Amino acid sequence: MAKDTSKLVNSVINTNYSKRINKELTALKEANKKEKQLLIANQKVTLNNSKLKQKQLVLFSFLGFLLLGAFMGIQYYRQRKIKI
Repeated sequence: MAKDTSKLVNSVINTNYSKRINKELTALKEANKKEKQLLIANQKVTLNNSKLKQKQLVLFSFLGFLLLGAFMGIQYYRQRKIKI
C-alpha cells in the first residue's frame, strides 16, 4: 500500500513538474518570438530612417542647386543690364 502511495505521489510530482517545465518552455518560446519581432521592427525603422535621410539629402541638394542657379541667373542678368 505504501509503495502504491509512493508511486502515486511521484506520479503527481512528475506530472506537476512536467507541466511547469512546459509552461516555462512555452513562455521562453513566446519571449524569443517577441524579441525577434522587435528586432525585425527595429531593423525596419532603421531602414526607413536611412531612406528618409537619403530622400532629404536629395531634396536639399536639389534645392541648393536651384537656389545657386537662381542666384547665378540674377547675377548674370545684373551684369548684362550694367553693360547695356
